Amino acid sequence: MRNSLVLTTGVVLSVAGGSAMTFFGLPDFEALAGGRWDFRSLLSLLGFLFCVAGITGTWRFLPRREQPKAGNRGPGLEERIDRAHARLREGAELVEEVSAELETRRLALERLRIEHEQYERLAALDREQAQAVARLVEATVEKGHQRAGRAALAQQMWFFALGLVAGPLAQWAVTAFLRFL
Repeated sequence: MRNSLVLTTGVVLSVAGGSAMTFFGLPDFEALAGGRWDFRSLLSLLGFLFCVAGITGTWRFLPRREQPKAGNRGPGLEERIDRAHARLREGAELVEEVSAELETRRLALERLRIEHEQYERLAALDREQAQAVARLVEATVEKGHQRAGRAALAQQMWFFALGLVAGPLAQWAVTAFLRFL
């Protein structure tokens, strides 16, 4: 904490010094060597020194990796084997759970596939039945049109024949009636 505070102070002082050399405010050593000691150069130099002190202090107090002592090398071989065995058991249990879930999903997928095939057959059957009904209706309508056409032709022929017979008969009846009067 203390080293980071020193480092931060150094950066702030260095930037406040406004060195022309870099953004981080490295002091202009040529100007200092030439005897041009102004306030900005001093701030920049002071900031640079604080930065160096903060970096070295941080580096010095970084936690070091300790080498294990000869007598204290960590867990023994049996303990590591027990841990590895426990992990393998957990892995086997997980594999069994995943396998069971996959089997459940496979069965559900198979059931859906069978239902899909049944619905496809039903749709094809319904399509065939609908076409058969349409053909039946068309045939029935065609028969009705043919019957109606024959009935109309028969009616027209009947009226023609009646007109041939009834015309002279009506003329005779009218003349006989007129004679009687």
